[in-house]
Amino acid sequence: MMRICRMARCFGLACSLTAGPIAAQETCGLQTATFDIIFANGFNDPPSGLGPTLTTVSPPTLGVTPSVSITYPTSGSTLVGGAVQVSGTVSGPPDTGVSVNGVRAYVNSGQFMTPPFSVDTSTTTLTALATTIDGLTATAPISVMSVAGAPATTFTTNTPVGFSPLPLQFDLKTSVAQAVSSVSVDYGDGTNYSGSSLGFLPIHTYAAAGVYVANATVTFTSGPPQNASAISMALSLSEQRNDLCSVYAYLRAELAANQVTAATHTLMGDLSTRLTPFFQALSTHGEIATVAAQLGTLATGTIGLDAADLLTVRDVSGQLVGYPMHFVRDANGVWRINAM
Repeated sequence: MMRICRMARCFGLACSLTAGPIAAQETCGLQTATFDIIFANGFNDPPSGLGPTLTTVSPPTLGVTPSVSITYPTSGSTLVGGAVQVSGTVSGPPDTGVSVNGVRAYVNSGQFMTPPFSVDTSTTTLTALATTIDGLTATAPISVMSVAGAPATTFTTNTPVGFSPLPLQFDLKTSVAQAVSSVSVDYGDGTNYSGSSLGFLPIHTYAAAGVYVANATVTFTSGPPQNASAISMALSLSEQRNDLCSVYAYLRAELAANQVTAATHTLMGDLSTRLTPFFQALSTHGEIATVAAQLGTLATGTIGLDAADLLTVRDVSGQLVGYPMHFVRDANGVWRINAM
């Protein structure tokens, strides 16, 4: 537990949420600002450039079956070279995760994308699996053919996913034994590149969140041109933050409603095993709502692609007390609390 002492006064929402009944929503105050900035502003929006604006986030809606579909590659495609990257669309409540053939995908604004993953010649199906925080699922299979060998032309980046704005350096290579006449790239965001050399191209930045398919064309002094594509995803930090806040809001709301089983949906397996008996004992003695009220308000944190370390704060006898929480994405891509 971390103790963060400031002026002995109530810091806006930090006190109002812990002093009264638990609301159905969670004020999400995660910022890339210092504690002094956060508390000086009373959990108001941070100054420009210091982090995303604050939002009020609802818990994920339970009992909603998701839907998912693969848009790339298309059914019937031939995968060459033992690797594939899959993208598509997904719908469902906040914190709906997606995986493809057991590989976690990244989700943003109803789109998903996997990192490149290996397949062998026995692979005939790619199956996308969407999973909600309460375990409802949907699948979308497509048929493919996987063949050995290597494509003649490749267009890749070492960092296909990251937070927007996302700067990427693409690497364009070909094994075609002809002199290169020109190189052109349609980055998929309305911008293009023209040049005459292979290898690392100038850095291109995707300013907005989304999934982008960049298409490269290599023209030779003789013979047909070669085409290659690369898929990248720029994630919205604000959306990722809101997903995490919705998980925490769900935990607080379900504990306050004395719904222990539902509350444990937010927890990873080991943490759920340890805390479920504790929550059940508190429920039996009528103390679970009190514990929910003392969990505090999310104030700040560091968010990564697959894990996040957040800090909840509450006022205790005039001192601001911080409690660390660790979130991870499970095997299905669903954010859950791994330590608290």
